Amino acid sequence: MAEMEPNDREILGLERSFWFGDAPFYEANLAANCRMTFPGLGLLDRDQAIAGIAAGPRWDSVEMRDEKVQPLGVDAAVVSYAARARRGEEVYEALVGSTYVRESGTWKLTYHQHTPVLAPATN
Repeated sequence: MAEMEPNDREILGLERSFWFGDAPFYEANLAANCRMTFPGLGLLDRDQAIAGIAAGPRWDSVEMRDEKVQPLGVDAAVVSYAARARRGEEVYEALVGSTYVRESGTWKLTYHQHTPVLAPATN
């Protein structure tokens, strides 16, 4: 991977922290108009996302591969990567996209989507 810009490191660090963060972390780092799209859950607004995090277990580990931060001007960026996460015996793989905006000098997650990586069909 090419040398990352300081904003890239900051945004990727924040993105990684969302895999492990608790409800107060989400409250502090989600934009007011945040929207999330998850397989099996559908579209979630900010309050629904925070409630879901408060109610469920967090991930034990995550591997992020092929990360890219694509700037959208000076105060917005899109992050994309492939993720492999573990929680106990559960393994989850997805292609992930997130959009961040800078509000008052702080990066906030404003949109987040998972597309599951399905095992190839066997005949």
